Amino acid sequence: MAYSVYKLSGKNSYKIKQIYEDFESKAVGVYGFEFYPIDFDTFSAALSQGLLNALVLYDDDIPESILIYSISEIDETIELNVIHSLSFENLVEKNNLLIKALINFTDPKEIVLISYPMLGEQSEYAKYITKFGFKLVSQSIFRFNLDDTTSLKIFKNKHVKTPSDLKLVRWSEKYYESAVVLIHKAFKDTTDALYDRRFLSLSGCRDVLEKITKDIYGDMLKDASFLLLDNECPVAFCFANLSSPQIANIPLIGCREKFTSMGLGSFLLKQSVGTIIERVVEGKLSVVEINATTASENNASMRMYRSLGFKEDVSYIHSFYEF
Repeated sequence: MAYSVYKLSGKNSYKIKQIYEDFESKAVGVYGFEFYPIDFDTFSAALSQGLLNALVLYDDDIPESILIYSISEIDETIELNVIHSLSFENLVEKNNLLIKALINFTDPKEIVLISYPMLGEQSEYAKYITKFGFKLVSQSIFRFNLDDTTSLKIFKNKHVKTPSDLKLVRWSEKYYESAVVLIHKAFKDTTDALYDRRFLSLSGCRDVLEKITKDIYGDMLKDASFLLLDNECPVAFCFANLSSPQIANIPLIGCREKFTSMGLGSFLLKQSVGTIIERVVEGKLSVVEINATTASENNASMRMYRSLGFKEDVSYIHSFYEF
């Protein structure tokens, strides 16, 4: 048994078709992906275009494992999507070789961070990845099922204080630049910024907001995305989008530091969820679930979601490596 690791090119992608299709079949059930990934032909095209990258581990001449990642130039980050092997034999050793190769192949003058959400069974590797210098944070996924009578009752009965001195408005492009500044101030010192460096700069926050408002993260629900204004300046926000026709997501919620502990998040979240429920009742949306992810150590955020009827579904480890 002689393992070796090589970068995969688009023209050689046919060699790992079996591994990729095995991963594709297990992405949702084993790894906890919300949706099935792109098919093999689309994956191969993305490799050729440089949109995706991959490392392949061979046992002699037989491909055994793949590590798939993308590069975000705006925040100089490698986003590690998945590590997948055809068999469980020597799994830790194979994963170690792939991680070591990824670090060694990376130029620290161009990349400063590797970000790796260890979804599903990948979380079992968390205790081993730390030997390479990866740090770990825990994330919790909350879900609000619209057919859950208990959640609906909790939501209906939850009283949230209406901010008397702030103005509630729906999302509008005229608030774009001030919202970029607000997102930066709200997230630059949070756990999220440890593995998503975009929150550390205005250009990065602009990229986050663009992906939300330009439907890259899903179709934005402008009707259910709200801001709170103080003298016409945004001080708190809650965005909503559609991951699919049946699933809505709260990708971002927060406020300026001086407005924390005022219940603004709960107020805005109730506005967003309430609007989605109304549109479902009106037959304008087909949503059956609303979900959100938050840092497990953020007790205030965890309490907020629970208090409005969300239920914690799963937690996972988000690991990151700093060069």
